[in-house]
Amino acid sequence: MENEPNIVVTDELIARYLAGEADPMEAIAIDDWQENSLENQLYFQQMRAAWQATRPERNFVMPDIDQDWKLLDTLLDQPHDTSETSSERIPTPGVQKTVNSNWFLRVAASMLIVLGIGAIFYWIGGKPRTREMASVSSHDAKILEQRLPDNSHVVLSAHSTLTYAKNFEGDTREVKLTGEAYFQVTPNKQKPFIIHTDKAEVKVVGTAFNVDATGNAVVISVTSGKVQFSAADTSVYLVKGQTGTWQKNSRTIEVTSVVNTNALGYATHMLEFKETPLKMVISDIEKMYACKISLKNNNLADCKFSSIFDNSSLDEVLGTLKEYYSNDNINLEIIKVGPNEFSLEGGKCPYY
Repeated sequence: MENEPNIVVTDELIARYLAGEADPMEAIAIDDWQENSLENQLYFQQMRAAWQATRPERNFVMPDIDQDWKLLDTLLDQPHDTSETSSERIPTPGVQKTVNSNWFLRVAASMLIVLGIGAIFYWIGGKPRTREMASVSSHDAKILEQRLPDNSHVVLSAHSTLTYAKNFEGDTREVKLTGEAYFQVTPNKQKPFIIHTDKAEVKVVGTAFNVDATGNAVVISVTSGKVQFSAADTSVYLVKGQTGTWQKNSRTIEVTSVVNTNALGYATHMLEFKETPLKMVISDIEKMYACKISLKNNNLADCKFSSIFDNSSLDEVLGTLKEYYSNDNINLEIIKVGPNEFSLEGGKCPYY
């Protein structure tokens, strides 16, 4: 992979990347740079370790910068041989990589620099301030729409919660999601939008996408723009028309070039079926309308259904099913058994 054009990976850029301030193009450049060589990967790991040691939320001890530079001077004054024979070998599973001692001095210097940068961030920013937070939930099994302080639009699926700061201060716009939601993010290159879930993180500048973190997997479906999807130690970029799935068991992200638009029906208010088994149709209807539908006639489960619903009411959708599966004087009966709960009884496939 090649670095993004005109983006040079420097210590300053890496520090901004670790602070969550790099934009998506810069982040791609850093990812590509790491893939170019094992040396780059090791260098980044050292920088990240030094950065994490200076995170404000930890019990921070201000480094003695003067003492650190004295240590660095001592390292630089030590005699060292840059020849191949005096190099040290770092064991890596399946790889034998020779690294010059000069390189270790560069890493040591960079670690001290990053420690200093971390100290500056800590003292300039001060102790973390308590932000006024807001939270919205759809635990009453209803679809909920919400405008955020930056005018981004969020649609919460049933049984989901979104927590966010009432004012997006600082260099990022960060929210916490439990469940599933569809986001239409207001573009702002200077202020990335970051979604945190229990298992993964999504970072964007401005785009539209769905985040489903309801089970052991996290599924990101992109309908416009580009997003960075990170989970565990894995990170990928997704563009319009792609879906990324992170599985807890495999701990990897699988990318496919397809988006299940019906799964987003709760936000787009559209469903499209073409020779789709009724059991799958019912599942999509349940999610879109936050309802429960029981199919009593198992003979209909795999019976195919074709139709398009655009901003249709639940009554209209159920009425279409009733008409479609009532044949040869055998009618499909739709019985309401509770609030937003229905039972489908009888009926016959139209082609048998």
